[in-house]
Amino acid sequence: MPTYVVTSPTAMILLVILALLLSSVTDTASQDATGTASLNTMVRRRGPVADLSVPLVALDPNSQYSLLYSLTSLTGLGRDARVDVEVRQGNVVLASKTLHAGDADYYTQFRVPKAGPATVVVRPTHASGNYALYVNRWPRTGLVKSSPARRWQDAVKIPLGQTVFASGDDENYVPLPGTTRRTPATRAASTDWYSFEFTSGTPKLVFFQVDLMERDQIPVDVAVYRLVNGEPHEYFDGEDPVTLPHEAQALAGNKFTPRILNDRGTYYVAVQAGHPEYKLRTRVYDPPPYTDPQTAVRTALDYILAAGDSWHANTPRRGSVYDRVSSVHQETSLCVACHATHFPLRAALYAARNGYPVVQRQQLQFLTERFYNNPRPFYGFEQDGAVWARVISAPANVLGRMSHLLDIYERQISGERRSNFHEGIGEYLKLYYAGRDKLPPDETNGNTPLVSRYEVAWYAWSNTHDGRMGDWIASGEIENMVDLCYQTQALAEIDPQRYRGQIQKNAERILSLQRPNGQWSMRFGSEQPEVEFQTGHALWALQAAGVPASNPQVAKAIDYLLRRQQTFGGWMDPLQSFENFRTPFRETQMAVLALSAYFPAGPRAKGWGAAAPERLSSDPVEVLQQLDGIWDPVTDGMRVQIRRAAASPDALIRQAAAEALGRLGGQDAALLQLLGDPSKMVQRTAAWSVRQSYSRHPETSSAGLTAALESKDDRTRWGATRVFAQHFAAIAHRPEFGASPTR
Repeated sequence: MPTYVVTSPTAMILLVILALLLSSVTDTASQDATGTASLNTMVRRRGPVADLSVPLVALDPNSQYSLLYSLTSLTGLGRDARVDVEVRQGNVVLASKTLHAGDADYYTQFRVPKAGPATVVVRPTHASGNYALYVNRWPRTGLVKSSPARRWQDAVKIPLGQTVFASGDDENYVPLPGTTRRTPATRAASTDWYSFEFTSGTPKLVFFQVDLMERDQIPVDVAVYRLVNGEPHEYFDGEDPVTLPHEAQALAGNKFTPRILNDRGTYYVAVQAGHPEYKLRTRVYDPPPYTDPQTAVRTALDYILAAGDSWHANTPRRGSVYDRVSSVHQETSLCVACHATHFPLRAALYAARNGYPVVQRQQLQFLTERFYNNPRPFYGFEQDGAVWARVISAPANVLGRMSHLLDIYERQISGERRSNFHEGIGEYLKLYYAGRDKLPPDETNGNTPLVSRYEVAWYAWSNTHDGRMGDWIASGEIENMVDLCYQTQALAEIDPQRYRGQIQKNAERILSLQRPNGQWSMRFGSEQPEVEFQTGHALWALQAAGVPASNPQVAKAIDYLLRRQQTFGGWMDPLQSFENFRTPFRETQMAVLALSAYFPAGPRAKGWGAAAPERLSSDPVEVLQQLDGIWDPVTDGMRVQIRRAAASPDALIRQAAAEALGRLGGQDAALLQLLGDPSKMVQRTAAWSVRQSYSRHPETSSAGLTAALESKDDRTRWGATRVFAQHFAAIAHRPEFGASPTR
């Protein structure tokens, strides 16, 4: 084939035009893969901050529209600076917010009541610098919140059982200077309302939950309502015990609550978020009790993880704050409460090892990150690398169990070994057992029952593999059923052949202590009350000892547990004998541990169980759903598509893409760039994702974050400091980060 050399000016011009056309095709293909092809960018403006009146023409009630107004430079915002932003159609205000130095951008989605034009009105006072304004047309959907939604009459209609993506940026990120601090009354005024139609002919259990990428110790609440005489009244059927206020909460509420829906008709969901972005999830189940053990495990697993995560999000122990001006209490930021953290994680991770997939992924991820960030240097032994668990009086139990459970998490879910975490705990446990010739006494954390020395030793052995531990456990004195069960389980794992005889005798003794109704007591005396948590624990131990489910006594206990599962999804002993901390966590975890051991779900591929799509959609709503489902490693090609989504003209898509990159791990240049995004919800997510890289990969270079902390761009520096908002133990030892902001 001959080669032609172009020399004429006309031909050169034609080639340039062709190149531009090809570039346009390439850009379109890129957009098709990032959810932006269906977005129509109506306004894209930048300039000095000034009065603005920007017309939006030909708006349609069958569409909804996103708006981002951002003060891109922050140095011109003094204490008195204000920028009022409104979207109006005629005399109707569709969305509005006042920006200031502590809250310098506003993202919202709105819909119009009628076809026709609208106007974006901006009125600055004592403000200077530059701004950026973006308005995009979205398809009308119940899967992305749009305003107005502050009254039940304006509730966004949503489909039950699907995730709703929302921005809560209509509420002040931090209070306006000189205004009244946030109160329960002002919080109620910032409620987002949703509605759905319940059409089932049979009752359903529904989990209502709000997922947050970052928490800031700002409590959230989700509640369910029905209309009575034309007014919304809260609907409580199926409410669980954790929904009620516990310990000392700044604001009563829960980011998770279950309900039993009985009657067909319209239901309303009220969300009080106070966060720039959130996701409203609804999960639908047939209500317990069940005859199928695997179904019982599935529902209980989803319940216990959601309830434990919600307990943390509502910041007990005086750690919650009304707004972001308040200081966060350290105890809350470190707390790894056994009921809300250890028990849900043990149930979930043992069940995962038994083949049950993880459904509550964000809950599992948060609780494991809380584990990873709890240990602190053990004073006086820092040179040995030893760590301990602060804010707890049972450190050996807490540390050993955290190491044990995170070992399962790393093997079954994340595939990423964080060796430093386990090594620091191992050094403490060596000190704990040094110079001993038998097991130390039970540990106490202020609650009953006490922590059995056999549980402590079992999980310590799983970290240190101390050769003395097996015989110490085998020869120890057994004081109650908790000791007997944990001794049996420990010996069955440490050396089942060597201790086979003792394991068999223990199993026989456990069976001999069963009560006529199929239960067990925690104590040996016949006059002692039976309890559900011990019934589950006895079954868990019998399975470890090799007693089959066909054993009549085992079958009787399993039948009892299945019949006792409560309609909210978990177990709750009516008397809770031997416990002084009344929650459903202990008995629910033991029931799950027993049932998932006896009725495994079969082979499960390791990982999060969330297969990535082959290609990201061109539809913006679908791409949000796809990005939300990316948890396991992806191909290089898919990562490129996610990066393209991170450059979307819409902040909500950029936020979802940044979160997906964070879940994938590894430092990504796109995330460092997003630290300076014009939207704080993108900046916060990018910071969380950068933190993930440092937490999961200690070899990550400090250079990228250091450069961001030293950037000349105001927003980039702000975004970089968000990396240190919480859970940053893995990078606390890097002195270069502490020096950067002062340079």
